Amino acid sequence: MKFGFYLLLLLGGSSFFISCKGEEPSNGQEHTAEQALSDPSPDAPLPTALVAVDYLRLREEPRLDAAEMASLRVGQQVRLSGEITGFQQPVSMRGLAYEDPWVRVQTADGRTGWVYGGGLSFRHQPRSAVSQSLIDGRLKHFLGSELAQKVEQYALDWKKPDCNELSFAERLKKSLELRPQIEEELNKHYRYVGQLPDFNWLTASFPPFFVLYDQPSQRLRLYRDFQVLKRMASRCSGALDDELVQLYLALFPDSLEHQNPSYLLVDTEKQQIWFSMEEGQAPALLQRLSKLYQAGGVYKERALYWKDRWLRDLLNPDYPFWQDAESLHSEINAILEQNLPILSNEDREQLKQALQKTDEPLLH
Repeated sequence: MKFGFYLLLLLGGSSFFISCKGEEPSNGQEHTAEQALSDPSPDAPLPTALVAVDYLRLREEPRLDAAEMASLRVGQQVRLSGEITGFQQPVSMRGLAYEDPWVRVQTADGRTGWVYGGGLSFRHQPRSAVSQSLIDGRLKHFLGSELAQKVEQYALDWKKPDCNELSFAERLKKSLELRPQIEEELNKHYRYVGQLPDFNWLTASFPPFFVLYDQPSQRLRLYRDFQVLKRMASRCSGALDDELVQLYLALFPDSLEHQNPSYLLVDTEKQQIWFSMEEGQAPALLQRLSKLYQAGGVYKERALYWKDRWLRDLLNPDYPFWQDAESLHSEINAILEQNLPILSNEDREQLKQALQKTDEPLLH
């Protein structure tokens, strides 16, 4: 319930349209195409891509005004001949201002023509020379060369076989540093039109993040998929990385990062947030945080962040409690009785303030 409500707030309206605005290149290359980026064996199947938008035009030549051969539907698979144009063309699709080349493709019924590269997705498709070229080009166009290089290096780091607790933590920290930079650059090229474009070209290079539109801030935001992070941790030796992922999954049982962790419950009818400390939940959470805190480094940083966040929410006067006063007294006393190294003297005073809040009338 709580994540479903938040997701509706994130996604907002469901209207959908595509706008295409492009200028023909003036360098005399509008009709030229590069030689195939790869020369597969004649017997080898051609690599594939998926159509990312409805009514993508298959044209006889790589121009917006060229004769239309077919109108392709979203999700339709096409084969990549290996040819792309030697120029890029600015076209806006689903609110995102692309600057992609045209790509020569073949449909399932054997028609061969040109489609605009921005209308193709490579989600769950084997990587090819064409797809890699388009992905690299989009990273540079949307993020700038310097940031694109950092993202590409981040992706390469995850492919290294020598991953352990330390390198996992370093990569996690790097991803959190890159996230706001990527968001800033993406939003320079985006105008919300009701339905998101395909961002697989970014998420494939920047795991475990996915892109959503945040309606309150009216901006694209990057969030983490913790099931993807779990798979990334499983490839690294040691236990601390797995412990951190388990903490995230406890905070976000839906496995998708959002604004309300598991101890905050959203009442969809009253549009109100309630603070919850179900039996044993808070002590178990703080025990996990203490273990990570003692590990030091990035693990300590993450533990302190979530400890401070939890205490802040606990004392938020706008969040009434979900449980009755007796249950809350029991939970908070259980925390105070533990000698948890992550809790400072100031934290203990804040917990005592929370005890005073439980003297309010029953709210459940």
